[in-house]
Amino acid sequence: MQEINALSTEDGPKELAEEIEMIQSDSAKIEFVLKAPLLHRYEVTKDSSYIEFPEGVHVRFFNDQGEENSSIKANYAINYEDEDKLVAKDNVQIINRNGDVLTGDDLWWDKQAKKIYSDKFVKIKTKDEVIYGKGLEANEDFTIYTILDIEGIISVSKSEFE
Repeated sequence: MQEINALSTEDGPKELAEEIEMIQSDSAKIEFVLKAPLLHRYEVTKDSSYIEFPEGVHVRFFNDQGEENSSIKANYAINYEDEDKLVAKDNVQIINRNGDVLTGDDLWWDKQAKKIYSDKFVKIKTKDEVIYGKGLEANEDFTIYTILDIEGIISVSKSEFE
C-alpha cells in the first residue's frame, strides 16, 4: 500500500480522457463542437476546477442553420470552468466563414459573452490584405473584429496568396 500511495499525487489531474468530443447545444441546435486528443481535469478547490488540453484543441462554431461559422485551433488550451472561459495558446488559428485567418500565440474565448479577445500580437489574413497588430476583440464567429493597436496593413493581390 505504501508503494501505491507513493505513486499517487494530489497535484495530478482528477480526470483523464483521450479523443474527446464535447458538444454544446441550445434548443436542439449545436452551438459548438470541441475536440481534443487529451483532456486533464484538475480540482483547485472543492468548488473550483479547470480542464487542460495539453495536446491541443479544435473548436468549431455553428449558426442556427447548422452551418459552420468559424473554428479555433491551438496546440494547447485551458478551460476555466468557473469563469466559463478558455485560453488557447501556441500556434492559435481562427478561420471564419469568409476565409479570414487569424494567427497568434494567445487568445481568450469568453463563452458567456460569446467574445474572443487577446492582448498579444495577432496577424489577420483576408482575401486582399494582411493586418498586423497587438490586441484583438471579436465576436465568437470572428466576422466582426477590431485590432486594438494596428502595426501595419499590407494590401496584396490575389496572385500573391496562391
